[in-house]
Amino acid sequence: MSVTPFLMFEGRAQEAIDLYCAVLPNVTVETLQPMPPEVAEQTHQATGREAVGGGGPLVMMAVLDIDGLKVRVNDTPIQHDFTFTPSMSMFFETTEPAAYRGALAGLSEDGQVRMEDRDDYGFAKRFAWVDDRFGVSWQLALV
Repeated sequence: MSVTPFLMFEGRAQEAIDLYCAVLPNVTVETLQPMPPEVAEQTHQATGREAVGGGGPLVMMAVLDIDGLKVRVNDTPIQHDFTFTPSMSMFFETTEPAAYRGALAGLSEDGQVRMEDRDDYGFAKRFAWVDDRFGVSWQLALV
């Protein structure tokens, strides 16, 4: 048995994968299966829901290894009535100040800051909570 985080994007999975590989240490793409355009079109036709934008190829399924944690990532080919919420977040913890600063800078760019980067929260040397540009919520701690 296994339990794995699963992140579903609306047409921006490849962009998110590229960002995570660039700003987080020790990230590898284990598998990446593109979504055939006909699958996206069939889903759109079958549901009657609006197709996602983005213009690039969609990701049917990808598996990232983030420092030993497997994370599944895909695109939905249609728009849904929901997206990411901060009630579920990825918790990034490191002892390396440079890794913390790099992750914070990259993940917060064009995103939303929920809790400012500070050193007085009491449970870490530094802590910040941000939503990245895709809406995925990240809590970052320098311990």
